Amino acid sequence: MKYELVSFCEIDSAAITSYCAIHNESKNKNIGDIQTADENIIKPFNFMVGGTPCQDFSIGGNRKGAVWKCLDCGNEYNPLTVKNEDRNKCPVCESENLEKTRSSLLVEWLRILKKVKPDIAIYENVKNILSKKFEMVFLMFKNEIEEYGYNVYFKVLNSKDYGIPQNRERLYMVIIKKTVDNGLFRFPEKPNIKPCLRDFLNPADKTQFEECKTVQNIFIDQTIKPSVRLIYERDSALIKKSNKDIFQCICKSGFQDCKVGIKVAPTLRAGNPHTVVFDGKHIRRLLPIEAFRLMGFTDSDFEKCKLAGVSDSQIYKQSGNSIVVDVLAYIYLELYKAMPYLFDDVKLGSFFSGIGAFEKAFYILKKRINTKTVPC
Repeated sequence: MKYELVSFCEIDSAAITSYCAIHNESKNKNIGDIQTADENIIKPFNFMVGGTPCQDFSIGGNRKGAVWKCLDCGNEYNPLTVKNEDRNKCPVCESENLEKTRSSLLVEWLRILKKVKPDIAIYENVKNILSKKFEMVFLMFKNEIEEYGYNVYFKVLNSKDYGIPQNRERLYMVIIKKTVDNGLFRFPEKPNIKPCLRDFLNPADKTQFEECKTVQNIFIDQTIKPSVRLIYERDSALIKKSNKDIFQCICKSGFQDCKVGIKVAPTLRAGNPHTVVFDGKHIRRLLPIEAFRLMGFTDSDFEKCKLAGVSDSQIYKQSGNSIVVDVLAYIYLELYKAMPYLFDDVKLGSFFSGIGAFEKAFYILKKRINTKTVPC
């Protein structure tokens, strides 16, 4: 298997730094803002990956969806209802003075797909894009891809079923050009793996913990065995407090709005990534290196980012914004088993790249192919 990154697309400076550090790539390959990227001069690639911003589709976001608003006449419209070549003009007054939601950037992803026409593309977004509120947006997105000459396969997969103890349900779309599709691809079955959060955490270091007998007693009173527990406090203001204040808040709340005694982490989020870990006696925030692990990135990846000067707060953000590497690796594996010819010479175009989960999954697949550990 040959693999080459042709270009990536990212505007967040810290994410660009992490991406280049992890993958040993030059910033010169970054084409920057997809809205200003000229599809006519992008170097050709045969494999396209990406997941457009999800905030406007997510249950935890503002749920505005893919909406554009004309700032001149006030008209709001879904750009997917307008022909590709006319999208950047208001259908009422033809003004180009438009306000766009971040999630509407999926039309820019379509623009690149239509022009470059790679053999295969993989797209990721939140499960909520399939909800009743956004169902028509998803169907229009899918139908337009099919109009470009592709077969579209999609399914919601949860990372906790594929080796990572995080409850993270995401929509995955596998998009294959009809002229190369043999129809054999199927999404991966759940492997017989039962990951435990405990195995992804650093050993207890008392310098990182505060002792809190009250919390321990609450656990005993609730007849929960004092082993590694996860508490997810939904109060976003909590993350601004000291460890001592966190204990007091949790004790006062009586664990209301908290999930306790589970072996799988809740979904890591970019906006509030400070999951709290309890080991039966001590309580602390999830460490940034542990957040990386819960997205399928390695400790070596973390160290590369730190050496490049990336802050812990940015690493938390990058983890919450990323895609779980292991799920992508399982999808790639099924694609390879169905159509190995698609991987003879991979030239990758990566959009909304973040820290490069799609790319990490390619490393895993390439290693398995080269060591001949791909099952038949």
